Amino acid sequence: MSQAVSEQLFSEIFITDQLEHRRIERADFLKEKIALQDLASRMVTDPDAVLPRFVELAMQ
Repeated sequence: MSQAVSEQLFSEIFITDQLEHRRIERADFLKEKIALQDLASRMVTDPDAVLPRFVELAMQ
């Protein structure tokens, strides 16, 4: 793989520069607390559901 191709792939994968321009949303601490309580509860009652629920919450 040539140097030019690897630099192009690098710039497509790593978007650090673009992250600086993203709008920052205010933290919703109540929502985060409820999500953590939900995950903790699922760890006890249904451990296999924790990861799918975590991904679901992360995508919100």
